[in-house]
Amino acid sequence: MALADSLRSNKVLQRLDISDNGIDGPKAVTMIKALWECKSLTHLNLSDNQFGGIDSGSSVFPEGLPKNTTFECLVLQGC
Repeated sequence: MALADSLRSNKVLQRLDISDNGIDGPKAVTMIKALWECKSLTHLNLSDNQFGGIDSGSSVFPEGLPKNTTFECLVLQGC
């Protein structure tokens, strides 16, 4: 997934809003894991996506959040 690859290598992105875009399934897992590697990201809005339907969703967030210590604002409403 091009977005995930870009996020992994990005060193300057600070704010990202990918709300309400219907990301679900394996693409969502790949993207979420890439977000944990983007250490410049401080504000992230993932609201109104289908992350709740990810089979491994119960482990993707708790496992990844501690890896990224730069977040100041994380919006997950409706996920």
